[in-house]
Amino acid sequence: MSGIYAIEHTKSGARYIGSSSDIRGRWLRHRSRLRRGRHHCDLLQTAWSINGESEFRLVVLEEVANIFQLTIREQAWLDQTDYPFNRIKSYNPNAV
Repeated sequence: MSGIYAIEHTKSGARYIGSSSDIRGRWLRHRSRLRRGRHHCDLLQTAWSINGESEFRLVVLEEVANIFQLTIREQAWLDQTDYPFNRIKSYNPNAV
């Protein structure tokens, strides 16, 4: 499945938003890197290391059939994450 996803901290609702033409495969790669302490997003890695894997879940935010629209739709979701105005904290560095 292709689309927009979030790695969400279940207690706070804070999210890392991404897009992929293969959400399941991308989630597996994120988890592998997070488990090894080698994720590219320092904010997400820190939260994962402090809270533990069991505190996070994958949420599919939107299915996107046209893979050429993935970046546009991801940016739309990131634009909605305008903390503190919408009360959802973001782990994406450019949306904090």
